[in-house]
Amino acid sequence: MAKARKAAALKPWQSVQAESASRMEWWLQELWFNRHEALERAVGMPLREVVGCGFWGCVALSRPPWAVKLTADPNEGPMWRTIARILQESGHGKSQAGLTRVKEAVRLTGVADVQAAYAVVREEIAPLWTAEGLASAFTMRKLGFAPSWEVSVPRADMVESHWSEKKEQGWVRRLVEDYGADPRRAPEAAHNLGLLWQTVMAIRLYKGLAREQEEAVFHPDVLTTDEELEEHERAMQELNSQLWTALLTDGGWVGNGLLWALQMLLEHGILLQDLHGNNYGWRVHETVPGFARPLPLGLCIFDPGGTKTIESSAETIPERAVRNPARFV
Repeated sequence: MAKARKAAALKPWQSVQAESASRMEWWLQELWFNRHEALERAVGMPLREVVGCGFWGCVALSRPPWAVKLTADPNEGPMWRTIARILQESGHGKSQAGLTRVKEAVRLTGVADVQAAYAVVREEIAPLWTAEGLASAFTMRKLGFAPSWEVSVPRADMVESHWSEKKEQGWVRRLVEDYGADPRRAPEAAHNLGLLWQTVMAIRLYKGLAREQEEAVFHPDVLTTDEELEEHERAMQELNSQLWTALLTDGGWVGNGLLWALQMLLEHGILLQDLHGNNYGWRVHETVPGFARPLPLGLCIFDPGGTKTIESSAETIPERAVRNPARFV
């Protein structure tokens, strides 16, 4: 019976492996297949269906409402600890609405051939896009489309073509024509699509400016004169002004929480370096154990995207050993 349960837990991994083998880290496969029970003991949570994988690791569903991110990103665990400290010091204001609720981040020891391995226990988040870059069925429902409209919409079409020059209504008409519905019966969906578009465009501008500012701060040209230093300072102030302007976009219930979170992080000197549609998604649960405040079911950040911390939080992260030896082949 125990073997049957383990096989059932491993089966979803095999389907994910077949779909995205090129993005899988071999060390994580070893942990899941050969050390599954020891991994669960180290994390302190059951590891069930694997629902997605990226460059650094994978996410498995656990006991609701939790999921577990297993990652070799050396920055993800420390960054979540830093964000938790900032939230604790500043109070739980609007910005928390745009950040996933993290129960615990631990460093896994006894894992070979990776610089660092972390387990991040966080609330379950529904992705905005599928792995193929399509609007997920969950996204379509959240925006107010009827269940019969669940055929996914290409993200490239949405962002590049039909949303260009803010042609929201044109995009909705084209969507409705494709899926056989009357646009006059979908005013809520049209409004929500507009909010999503405004949020996506603000994030796109944020990403470009964040990259520019990061390069200016850490890789500036040699500044030798007072005039050069003053010009550099003016340029930085202008970048900050543009960042704030982008984040003041009205994303309504869809994106305001996420934009507030980016503002809060910016105030503390944190610029997320790889924010994209596979690093933020829809909150599924208004309330989770251990967090007193219910939060709106809008978009929130669930992966800080390889951003380095500005402090040495790694030393404060608890360690858990994955004790039984791996069988490397």
